Amino acid sequence: MATSNSQAWPDEDDRPEFNPQDKQTWAAMARFARQMGHDLNNELMVVRGHLDLLQSQLGGQDEAVQILLPARTAAIRCTSMLERLEVYSRQDAPTRQPLDLNTMLRDLATGLTQESNIPLVFHLAPDLPLVPADAAQLSLALVELLKNAMQANPKDPLPIHIRTALRQWDGTAGTEALPAGPYVRLSIADGGCGMTQAQTGQALHPMFSTWHKGCGAGLGLSLAQAVVYRHGGALCLSSHPGQGTRVALWLPLEPQQAPVQAIPSQVASPVAIDDAAHLRVLVIDDNPEVRSLVCLFLADAGYDPQGAENGETGLRLAMETRPQLVVCDIIMPEKEGLETIMALRKQHPTCRILSISGADNREYLNMSELLGANGALAKPFTRDELLQAVQTCLKH
Repeated sequence: MATSNSQAWPDEDDRPEFNPQDKQTWAAMARFARQMGHDLNNELMVVRGHLDLLQSQLGGQDEAVQILLPARTAAIRCTSMLERLEVYSRQDAPTRQPLDLNTMLRDLATGLTQESNIPLVFHLAPDLPLVPADAAQLSLALVELLKNAMQANPKDPLPIHIRTALRQWDGTAGTEALPAGPYVRLSIADGGCGMTQAQTGQALHPMFSTWHKGCGAGLGLSLAQAVVYRHGGALCLSSHPGQGTRVALWLPLEPQQAPVQAIPSQVASPVAIDDAAHLRVLVIDDNPEVRSLVCLFLADAGYDPQGAENGETGLRLAMETRPQLVVCDIIMPEKEGLETIMALRKQHPTCRILSISGADNREYLNMSELLGANGALAKPFTRDELLQAVQTCLKH
């Protein structure tokens, strides 16, 4: 009969310290992941886009559509994996807002386990202060940790213990410890088989997994650690064979650095357009497959697209053809997208601009809008998402 692991994890047996080598490893892997994410987003967009086009041309041929379904499902799963890789590799400051961590934990844990027989035991501190955190990033990290805890449970499931507490840290552990101040400590402890000391030492490395091949990508713990690092906190991992695993997050109650408020620039007013079906659209993207696909999407919807392989060529074609809309990639050789957008806005003040990017940093897209783009769209996107973004650009 299964027994509770609550006695294996006393509430105060960890300290908010981290190994500086862990942070260096994360920074190096994040740089690699950003470049890989950008390239894979472009390639995945080509795959998904052409599958969508093929399905639309097949029409009501149900058998043929069913053959395509596994490919489309796999592409969607790849998109989800890339989104998690993006969260891991981001190094920009999180967008903080006051969060009720107790409510978030209870809702996420209850939702994930409602179809299982895994018992949840909550030890939530009453009157816990609101935590300044990025809701999307933190919730994704918590979901990954909860999924890990659920997977680790034996067939005769033991409770998952979820704790929150307010802690004051004095910062006495040395220069690599957390700064002194108030923290919220959150922990999730499972009753699984646990890990050896050697496995625990590798568990925070990206792509490391104790599960068999095909059962998880090994990003859960490293993703959670990356999110906590960006919030100025730390992750503590404890595990013992036969006793389960506990992950504790230390989140600061005071942001380590106040976010900089950007001042939006003035952009052009919308153009009065009666017939959007014959608009001239210039597509600037250095990836020939993506450029061709975007032009196919637009032509299929009745637009008149033309492609350009880089910013210099795009600016020259914009002078010659005077397009009503420019779809511009951000990361390109010769003349990168932000510079191209600024030049377009100066030379063609009435032209509408939609920026696109496969980069894992949303800040590029946000910056493009501050520099004059009327809208922004992250790759990979579908035909419908592109057309919706185009319509929004033209109307606002």
